[in-house]
Amino acid sequence: MRLLTGVCLGLGIFSLAACDEFDIGGFSDRYREDFHFSYPLNAGGSLQIDNANGSVEIVGWDKNTIEIDGTKYAGSEDRLKEIKIDVVPSPSSVSIRTIPPVPRMGNFGARYVIHVPRKVELQNIVSSNGAIRVETIEGHTRL
Repeated sequence: MRLLTGVCLGLGIFSLAACDEFDIGGFSDRYREDFHFSYPLNAGGSLQIDNANGSVEIVGWDKNTIEIDGTKYAGSEDRLKEIKIDVVPSPSSVSIRTIPPVPRMGNFGARYVIHVPRKVELQNIVSSNGAIRVETIEGHTRL
C-alpha cells in the first residue's frame, strides 16, 4: 500500500512539474509583447475601440495627445505574432482595433492603458471578455 501511495505521489508531482513546461490546450498567456503608440488628438476629438479579450483603461489628462500603452498576450509565440493592433489616427479622431488570430480559439488578447485629452468623446468603446474603466473624462461617453 505504501508503495502504491509513493508511486501515485511521485507521478502527481511529476505531472505538476510538467504543467509548467507545456501549454496544454493553449490556455495561458505565457507569451507577451508590449506596444506603445502616441499621436496628436485634439480636445473634443473622438476615440473608438474594438478590443478582443482584454481590459481597456482610459484616463483623461491635460495634453492634446493620445498615448496608447498595452500588452498583447497569447498561449504560443505563433498566436502572439498573429494578433495585430490596428490604429487609425487623425487630430480629430483615433480608432483602435485588436485583430485576433484565426481561428479565434485559446487564450489571446490585448490589454490597453490609454491616456487621452479630458474632453474627448468616447464612441463605441467595446471589449469582449474584458473590463472597461474610464477616469477623468469630461466628454460624452458611449460604451
